[in-house]
Amino acid sequence: MQNFDVETLVFVCYNLRPSDLLSMACVCKYFNRVLNEHISPVAELIWENSRDKFTIFKDQDPPEAMTQKTFAKLLTFEKGCQFCKTKEETLTVYWIPGVRSCFECMVPGVICLDILQSTFKLNDEVLGLVLPVTPSLSESPHYWIDQVNNTIAHLMDADDNKLCEINNLRIGMGDKCREVQYYERWMSKLRKTHLRKLLSRFHAEIKEETLFEVQEDYEYKTLKNEIETNPFLVQDYGPQFEQYKSRILQIARRITENKIIQTQKLVIKYLKRLTYGSKRNSPKQTLSIRDRRYRYFSLCNSFRNPPDIINDDQFLTNLLREAEQLDASGTVVPNFLEVDGALKVGTL
Repeated sequence: MQNFDVETLVFVCYNLRPSDLLSMACVCKYFNRVLNEHISPVAELIWENSRDKFTIFKDQDPPEAMTQKTFAKLLTFEKGCQFCKTKEETLTVYWIPGVRSCFECMVPGVICLDILQSTFKLNDEVLGLVLPVTPSLSESPHYWIDQVNNTIAHLMDADDNKLCEINNLRIGMGDKCREVQYYERWMSKLRKTHLRKLLSRFHAEIKEETLFEVQEDYEYKTLKNEIETNPFLVQDYGPQFEQYKSRILQIARRITENKIIQTQKLVIKYLKRLTYGSKRNSPKQTLSIRDRRYRYFSLCNSFRNPPDIINDDQFLTNLLREAEQLDASGTVVPNFLEVDGALKVGTL
């Protein structure tokens, strides 16, 4: 790899997603050096460009003391939980330790207030130097065990000037607290915006009159809950986006087809009532039980895509005209579409 064209590698890297860059850094020591911000002068720009170009996490600098690579890695939700790799559970970025984790993997690294006080015997002054876990896990605050240990270690090393060290820790904690709050607000706002855009794109091809029924469908609600669990897994127009879109459109088609079938049954009932004389409001609304046009009704566009209102002269006129045209053109009718079969479909 010593003779590898660095300029070519940099050009290639500028066109790769963060997940691809992370894979490159893992499989080759040379690639890892090129993508290491502490070694390569172009690494920072490569990571920043990749995040801005290929993800929704744009126009945002990483937290203080966090490299662009670590920031990009933290936001690579498609990799799942950093510890167990799950994508089925809600993934949360915890900014104090700088990890992306599911709840189950995060719990072993925290300690609740009661156990903390009984185990470490910390007074309120020292406890005030440790940031609680956010988002909060319960009414009782929890704390990161590593942060507690680091804080105690700082104080133990500063026996000769403990007051000064406490003051420095307090200032640092205040800065860190504001930083964490900023990034949590940013993530929360971005999550809501991204989820709203996703659903809007999924609904774009669904007719307005069908959308309400789609949103009330059980399968759709289950699918929506799945998306809401980890909306950051679905970015741009990648494979997962297309998969969700396809499933939602299938739900819409099923609902539309069911509505058409139900309306078609109403059409058949309506025609049967006209034929048997139980429904006849005008001379035009008359059909013979042996009318040749019956066999063509299921092939007519007015039957295949029935209007919302079928109990009127206009619908019957259109249906009969289309049937006459099919009859005149010599259209072949399947055997099961004879008069008796048509009359047996549906019930009064």
